[in-house]
Amino acid sequence: MVSSIIYKRSINDIRKKDISIDLPSEFKIVFWKPSLTNFIPESYPTKYFIYWFFHFLRIFKNRNYSAILIYHKGKVVSCILAIPAYFKWPFMGKNDVQIAYVITDTEYRGQGLAAVAIENAFKELSSTAVKDVWYVTSFDNKSSQRLCTKLGFLPAGTGSRKYFLKFFHVLQLKENKTD
Repeated sequence: MVSSIIYKRSINDIRKKDISIDLPSEFKIVFWKPSLTNFIPESYPTKYFIYWFFHFLRIFKNRNYSAILIYHKGKVVSCILAIPAYFKWPFMGKNDVQIAYVITDTEYRGQGLAAVAIENAFKELSSTAVKDVWYVTSFDNKSSQRLCTKLGFLPAGTGSRKYFLKFFHVLQLKENKTD
């Protein structure tokens, strides 16, 4: 069963383009990286502790696990994770990351905050060995599809989950035909 659309963008394309990050001064952008005492980005549920574990045990294929958090009046109002390739995403290369868990508070939607967060991630990742940036979204999430298209991601194909032991899954990519 097809469950998602998978988009891709080369970091080289991003490096060549000027990244415009316009945000009113009352907003604050924070780049987060895991540390021995900082397990999960603020505003994310504790279940994301697993990514800290994957980062420090080097289960991720690279060291680019990070988050961008946008604050307004001391509250996180938009945030994204950049998650390195690992066994659940076999279509990704060793130096790739996926932009995931793109969240904007309902009161702040439509202001371009998610786009600013992703552009900040591009800026941070452009000085690393990242090759491609991936973005996976469901077929019914039209606003997410518009966002990644606006940011220059191109459809790479569709994704479907393949389950093992009824609880563990990997996302398989069926590439778009290029003829």
